[in-house]
Amino acid sequence: RAPRRWRIGVAAGVAAAWLMLAPASASAQSGPGGPGAPSDADPTQFAFRLGPVLLTPGLQVDELGVDNNVFRESVDPKQDYVVAASPDLSVYVRMRFIRFTMFTAANFRYYVEYESERSVGQQLRGRLDFLLSRLKPYVSASRTNSFDRPNKEIDARAEHLMPQLAGGVYFEWSPTTNFYVDVTCDEMQYRS
Repeated sequence: RAPRRWRIGVAAGVAAAWLMLAPASASAQSGPGGPGAPSDADPTQFAFRLGPVLLTPGLQVDELGVDNNVFRESVDPKQDYVVAASPDLSVYVRMRFIRFTMFTAANFRYYVEYESERSVGQQLRGRLDFLLSRLKPYVSASRTNSFDRPNKEIDARAEHLMPQLAGGVYFEWSPTTNFYVDVTCDEMQYRS
């Protein structure tokens, strides 16, 4: 089990300088990027509206075809047909002083011959923003259960759980200057 990691991010963005350097299409996006910078604009593209709730389902196909080296072996690599897809759902709710966003997805990986490489993973993220005039605190949480390789140096598809908690404050100093501070705690737990 890996130790917990704490990350503290502090950023100050000067929107006037950012707008001069950014392309014109980026000026419609939220303030300076980063996890603490909220967007005050409602989503412009969504599939369903249920009162104040906007829903957007999706499907991403990550792999479809032949994996020429299933186990990443340098000698005698194994080959198999693979299908990897991720259906997902985004939820957006905005009320007068509160905005809630949520994203959930399932990650399916299917190998025809090598059953040990088949997997189903889940991902869930949620964020609650409090829209209080110029001061906008937020809290967020996420949980990912994955069987994917964490990086290119690890060949095994070990199940790992990645919980994360975050919180911060976004402050609009002026129409051209914004500040935000956020704190994130995450960890990676491997399961046998």
